[in-house]
Amino acid sequence: MIKTEHIYNMLKTWITETTGNTQITPELAPEERGEHAFVSVYLKEITNSVTTGARPVNNTVQLVLTYLITVISDDIHLINNTIATLTVAALGHEAIEVDQKGILPWEWQAMNLTPKPSLLIKIPLNCEKEKKAPVLVEKPHVLKSNIMK
Repeated sequence: MIKTEHIYNMLKTWITETTGNTQITPELAPEERGEHAFVSVYLKEITNSVTTGARPVNNTVQLVLTYLITVISDDIHLINNTIATLTVAALGHEAIEVDQKGILPWEWQAMNLTPKPSLLIKIPLNCEKEKKAPVLVEKPHVLKSNIMK
């Protein structure tokens, strides 16, 4: 089974180090705002890597995890500053790629959320495939030919 926990934990650590002591949730942030600001880290999609595709290289397949990061707070300046800070930090991070296309209006609607400042990031995940056991040859393979004599 493939586990994405270590990527999520890496993201939590990165966000906390980048923004300070911030509450982080793995779900889409609700519209209701509490007393504290928090960052929502939501796994939006999993795709094949452009470089390796679905083809295993040394029994490893590389996937790309796309996360939607939003900030919920009553303070719009805090929201904007947090997203801007995370974007700049992501652009300088070697394992994170910023997805420039963003979220389309219909995607917000499908998630039942109003559009808000957000960041889409992509992180590679290497997954090892099980090696297939070699096939045991019990008798020699015989080739037959239909060549006319």
